[in-house]
Amino acid sequence: SWSTDDDFSFLPVFVGTLMNSSSVVHYEGTCFKSMTFTMEAAGTDSVRVTIDAKDKKSLMCREALFLSTTSRHHLEYMFFSKKHVLTF
Repeated sequence: SWSTDDDFSFLPVFVGTLMNSSSVVHYEGTCFKSMTFTMEAAGTDSVRVTIDAKDKKSLMCREALFLSTTSRHHLEYMFFSKKHVLTF
C-alpha cells in the first residue's frame, strides 16, 4: 500500500558522524542487518573509512551508501558481506 513516506524514500537517511579514530557508528541497513563504520587517518590529508557489513538479508539485495566529507561526496554500492575500505 502507498504512504506519504514513499514520496521521499529516494533521499538518504542520516546515520551518524565519524569525527576521529575512536568514533564508531552502528547501523542496520536495507540489505545488511549489521553495519559498523570506523575511521582512521591515512596520511596528512586523507582518511580511511572501514565499513564492516554483516548478515545479508537476501541473496540479491544491495546497500547504497552516500558518504560525505567536508570536501567530497561519494556514492558506494555494497553487495557482499565483508569489510569494505574506502579512502578519502
